[in-house]
Order: sequence, then C-alpha cells, then structure tokens
Amino acid sequence: MDYGYRIIFFGDEIEVIEQLEIESGKRITTLEHAAIFPANLYVAPKDRLNQVIRDIEDELHNHEIFLNQKVDIWKRRESKNVSILTWK
Repeated sequence: MDYGYRIIFFGDEIEVIEQLEIESGKRITTLEHAAIFPANLYVAPKDRLNQVIRDIEDELHNHEIFLNQKVDIWKRRESKNVSILTWK
C-alpha cells in the first residue's frame, strides 16, 4: 500500500512529519524521519553539465524574482488593510 506524507513547518523548521492514507488524507502516524526521493531523476551528461547548471540557476533566479513580486504585492495589500483599519 502506498502512503502520503504531510510535512508541517514552523517557520523554516520541520515541526511534524505525518504518514497519511492517500485516499482519505487521514493521519496514520507521525514520524521522526522520512526519506523523500524525487519523482524522477535527471542525470546530465558530463559534456552538458555546466550548461544544465546554468539553466537551473537561471530558472532559480527567475523564480526568486517571481516570488519577490508576490511578496511585494502581499505587503502592499496588507499595508492597505492596516491603513483602512487604523483610519476608521
């Protein structure tokens, strides 16, 4: 039988690892440790390794920009909400 796992964070620390029934989402047990492997493994040929690393770094940089934009939007929304609450 396959199981799912739920990892609950407190900030950037793992607080709880739970083993779940996939169909119901019901917790079976909590775990102290869990080995998590990628769904697929990509192995780059040695002659392309440097290019693959640069591509991954570019993708990471673009994702960081995207997330920072989302955080900025969230901060502006929260700032407006605080302004509305304090103005009344």
